[in-house]
Amino acid sequence: MKKNSPKQTLSESLIIEKYLKKLNFKKKESFNFENDGAYLNVAKDEKIIVSNDTIVEGVDFFTNDSADSIAHKIICYNLSDLSSMGASPYCFNLSLGLPKKISKKWLHTFSLKILKLQKKYKFFLLG
Repeated sequence: MKKNSPKQTLSESLIIEKYLKKLNFKKKESFNFENDGAYLNVAKDEKIIVSNDTIVEGVDFFTNDSADSIAHKIICYNLSDLSSMGASPYCFNLSLGLPKKISKKWLHTFSLKILKLQKKYKFFLLG
C-alpha cells in the first residue's frame, strides 16, 4: 500500500464492499448489506441491550487523529457502555459520517482496527 494514499470520492457501495462487508463474518442477520436493516432472533427469556455512543470530531477525537485511534474509540466507547450494564457484545451497527474525499489507506486502517477488536471481543458488524 502506498504511504500517502490520495483522497478520493468513494461511493457508499464501494466502501461497504471493500472495507466493511468483511466485518460481518458472513452473518445472515445483515441481509448481506442489501437493505438498510437487519434482524436478530432472541430467545423468549433473553434480552438485548443496545448501545449507540456516537463520537464526534473536535469533542471525542481530533481531525489529525489516526484512523486506528478513531476506530478504537468508536468500538471501545460502546463496549464500555455494554460492560457497565453487565452485557457482552454480540454485534454492532456502524454509522459513519465521512468527508466527501477520503483515502483508501485511511479506510483500510480503520476497518482493520475494528476487525482486530472484533476478533478479540467476538462480535460482528450487523449493519
